[in-house]
Amino acid sequence: MKVNDVTIPKSEIERIGNKELIEKHYGYSFDFNMLDDIKRYIIKTKDREVWVQYYVMNDESGRITILEKANLKTLAVTKINANQMKTDLDLNGKSILNINFDTDKASLKSDGKTIVEEIILLLKSNQKLKLSIEGQTGNSGIATKNKQLSLDRANTVLNELVKNGIDKIRLKAIGYGAKKPLVNNESEANKAINRRVELVKF
Repeated sequence: MKVNDVTIPKSEIERIGNKELIEKHYGYSFDFNMLDDIKRYIIKTKDREVWVQYYVMNDESGRITILEKANLKTLAVTKINANQMKTDLDLNGKSILNINFDTDKASLKSDGKTIVEEIILLLKSNQKLKLSIEGQTGNSGIATKNKQLSLDRANTVLNELVKNGIDKIRLKAIGYGAKKPLVNNESEANKAINRRVELVKF
């Protein structure tokens, strides 16, 4: 069944907020690029509802989005602690952490501080352990800025550890920017995965 063939009105984009739409666009919402020729269909069966949107951008390219309606499943979030970090370091030589910082800054958010507290516990419980704190980013923005930001964030973690009694000789900070992604940077969700801090034994 055809739903419509018009783009989302500008007034609706402004009501929802451009930033909200951009961040949730890939895989979560229909397009909103102001093209006139956007077609949407709905396919219903007994137990499924699928929405399809497509449009032609030019003679050589276009885009199709397919979304299935379903109940939202709450993801189980496991809090990483010092013991898990130690296990990761023993098995892989590194522990990958999603430490949250303020946007485009090197200041820690409250949950980021909680993870740093676990790193402190890890190092105090393992006096011979030496760690390289390696900052990583997604590829949005300017590469040189991303590299500096990743280094600043790594240094923020390092400085917090030193302030809490960890000998600086056991630590070093490195910023890689977007040079070492875990996944491709083709979506905002993947970029979030790539924004991380890794603890690496040395």
